[in-house]
Amino acid sequence: MTDAGLKAAFRTLGVDPSDSEEKIREARLRLVRTYHPDIYSGDTAQADHDLAEINAAFDIVKSHLKRAKRIDVTPRTTAREDAKRQAMSRAEALRRAEAQRLAEARRKAEAKRAAAEKRWEQAAQAKQRAESARPMSEAERRAAEAAENVFRSARVALAARRRIRLRQTV
Repeated sequence: MTDAGLKAAFRTLGVDPSDSEEKIREARLRLVRTYHPDIYSGDTAQADHDLAEINAAFDIVKSHLKRAKRIDVTPRTTAREDAKRQAMSRAEALRRAEAQRLAEARRKAEAKRAAAEKRWEQAAQAKQRAESARPMSEAERRAAEAAENVFRSARVALAARRRIRLRQTV
């Protein structure tokens, strides 16, 4: 379609190329109501001819608008927008990786805590069995107390390490 034909189509409809689609449709409907053969009071053959010109002009303008929309609608991203989108993707991936790392650290800490508790319970059960089996000599009692103190200090140290790790991960 040439520019002259497009300009003629806009002139036929009585609109400017800068007008909105809605305004162009309203202009066409106004002209159709004016020149419709059933309503037109003059020469119906001339009304048919004018109505055909109006419809043809509207088809030309409509196809031009569709073409313009197709061209304008395609997203054009700048290098800056692409870089921003990539940076956001990388940041999101880093957040996910950090969350996974923290979850894994928590699981490991919980497993260590559970293992230490199990050892503590086993030591307590062993102590109870030993006490109930036979009376302890003074040396055995001192050895058992020393072992109990070692286990107690290990449990305190483990709890302190766990608190430090939790502070670091939060």
